[in-house]
Amino acid sequence: MSMYNDLVITEKDQQEEDSINLKQLFYKYLSYWKWIVASFILFVLLGFLYTKITTPIYEVQSSVLIKKNDSGAGANDLMAQLNLFSGSKETDNEVEIFKSYTLMERVVEDLNLNVRYYKKEGLRKRELYKDSPIRVEIITPNDTLFQKPLKMKLTGENNIKINGETCPLNAPVRQFSGAFKVMLIDSVAKTWDKDEELTVALSNKKAMVKNMQEALSVTTPTKGNATVLYLNLQVPNRDMGIDILTKLIQKYNQANVEDKNTVAANTMAFIQERITLLSEELNNAEKDVERFKSANQITDISAQSQLFLQSVQSKDAQLSQVNIQLGVLGNIEQYVLNKNNEATSAPATLGIGDPTLLGLIAQLTSLETERAKALKTVRPDNPIVAAYDDQISNLKQSIYANIQTLKKGLEITRRSIQNENNQLESMIRSIPQKERELVDITRQQSIKNELYVFLLSKKEEVALSYAATVSDSRIIDYPISTDIPVKPVKRNILLIFGLLGLIIPVGVIYLKELIYNKVENKSDVHKETSIPIIGEISFLENNSAPIIISLKERNRQGEQFRSLRTNLQFLWKNDGNANIVLITSDTSGEGKSFVALNLGAGLALTGKKTVLLGFDMRHPQLQKRLNIKNSIGLSGYLSKQAELDDIIYSIPEYAGYFFIPGGPIPPNPIELMMGEKMPLLFEELGKRFDYIVIDSPPVGLVSDALILEKYTDITLYVVRHNYTTKESLKNIENLHKNDRFKKMNIVINGVKDDTLYYGYKYKNTYYD
Repeated sequence: MSMYNDLVITEKDQQEEDSINLKQLFYKYLSYWKWIVASFILFVLLGFLYTKITTPIYEVQSSVLIKKNDSGAGANDLMAQLNLFSGSKETDNEVEIFKSYTLMERVVEDLNLNVRYYKKEGLRKRELYKDSPIRVEIITPNDTLFQKPLKMKLTGENNIKINGETCPLNAPVRQFSGAFKVMLIDSVAKTWDKDEELTVALSNKKAMVKNMQEALSVTTPTKGNATVLYLNLQVPNRDMGIDILTKLIQKYNQANVEDKNTVAANTMAFIQERITLLSEELNNAEKDVERFKSANQITDISAQSQLFLQSVQSKDAQLSQVNIQLGVLGNIEQYVLNKNNEATSAPATLGIGDPTLLGLIAQLTSLETERAKALKTVRPDNPIVAAYDDQISNLKQSIYANIQTLKKGLEITRRSIQNENNQLESMIRSIPQKERELVDITRQQSIKNELYVFLLSKKEEVALSYAATVSDSRIIDYPISTDIPVKPVKRNILLIFGLLGLIIPVGVIYLKELIYNKVENKSDVHKETSIPIIGEISFLENNSAPIIISLKERNRQGEQFRSLRTNLQFLWKNDGNANIVLITSDTSGEGKSFVALNLGAGLALTGKKTVLLGFDMRHPQLQKRLNIKNSIGLSGYLSKQAELDDIIYSIPEYAGYFFIPGGPIPPNPIELMMGEKMPLLFEELGKRFDYIVIDSPPVGLVSDALILEKYTDITLYVVRHNYTTKESLKNIENLHKNDRFKKMNIVINGVKDDTLYYGYKYKNTYYD
């Protein structure tokens, strides 16, 4: 039995083969090498074609430094004292500003980017930008106008063909309820081939802004506290990309300066309003002094009155400052009590020196501005806007509380100054009446004069801030474009398409293997059953001979049957009685009759008397292949209509090989096989023959083989390559586990030449 163990796969071997056999897997896919190579070449060609038809994309880069607000000398000190530019910038906020819709919209409008010009070059279109011989200006936008590009050709100095129709230059052209004007650029048009077609794509401004926003990338350094922004833009035209980034930085700086001047502008308006009012009051006060002196013939006041007047003027100046601050705080209070969170003009902070309040106001102004920007892209009920509203509300509460504290302090200061003024006024009453009246009039003049001078001084300082205002950013690297496209990268595209050319066919093969439910190799059998495989028979093409094994001719299939015969020697019983082998399958067409016929011939070639029983009485095939008339056979013998000698036929050219056909198809084959003649049949055949080979009906269709099993010693179950289903293997395994057949073994039939088994191919050359 040890030799048989070497020839037949044991259960332990089957378990080992259940693991992935990389070598077998490699050879399996290698059998499809022609398809894989063809797919690889096809996809590489498709990748090459893709690089030819895809518009190249260039990357334009620039970097900007966001300055920190540090106090300096000179003018910077003055601005710090005026508190016009308080608050620090957050780099992340500046990133969002650069990527904002508002900023990009200004760029698109200035550069007219919603009109794009293309020229066909080879398989792709090239964007012309500054190389276009015409410029199109949209007069009346319309959604239908934006749907399809316009085909244009220059026909003359005053005309142009648009979609085949001649239209005038420099005049409105109406199409699809929209209107646009085409203007000639003489410097480019002179060198333009008039037969060459130009494609003009008009697009919605909003859509173009969105496209540019998606193409723009703004990043910050990953380490440290650097306040540098890196701007990257991917566009199909290098000149256009450089212009976009240049214009974007310009618009950012412009918006930055405008934001910084907002407070200064409000302060200037407040001061101007006060100056206008004081100018009239001061003029009236001066006239009152002049009239009083003229009427009373007084040229000056005494030294004591002069001293009182100076003291009162000083206190009046302080009181004026306090009143101005209270007035400014009142304006700020009204500003923060406004329930609307929309961005409005920031209140003037003239004379307010509290750094906490100024910082809070700067934060409030910044948040309201950011909220206004967000509302241009999202709805008011968006969570982003809601978050801004919460921050603004909390900030207003903090400002309101700070204002109340400051107002209380200023009220105390005002009452203190007022008390001191009252004491001075009581002292002034001690001087003569006319002189006292002059002191009162002069005092009013002095108060208004000092306040007027103070406001004029502040007006000049604010005007200076306008002139000295600069952006908080500086360009580090001006926009520069890459020399070669960043998309598509030819090497990467070919690599990706090449990999796809390999992955797709391998994936298809894998899915085919996964979905395909037929037995393809030994591993399929081992995975589903624990039954030993005793032999394999190659597929035989264009063969009409029923028996392929002979002494005269050597061939591959004949040698495989000899190998099967040798393997059976280790399963035969050695008690002197005939060895009986049952050959069946799960369904018809798997080649059990072919295997039974040739196995019997192989046994007969050893000099042993062999008989083949055609027990497939429902669908007899063997007698047809051996040209034996189906006039008498097993059906006649089992129904007691014939004797044994009457149904035994010799097979020509094979001495000692005999055949008993099934005979006419009976109506009751099961009952015949269960009759009293069956035991007598096998008893008599056992005396006459050394080997008995039984060709039985498929066990998956009828139960005939199960009845025959009790007369047999060995069962060979035929499984056909690319024919037997894997589900059938499960049925075979169930029969094996339930011991329905004795010494059950599998024969794989119809193995194709291109099928790989354990790393080698079956070849014909050995027997040629």
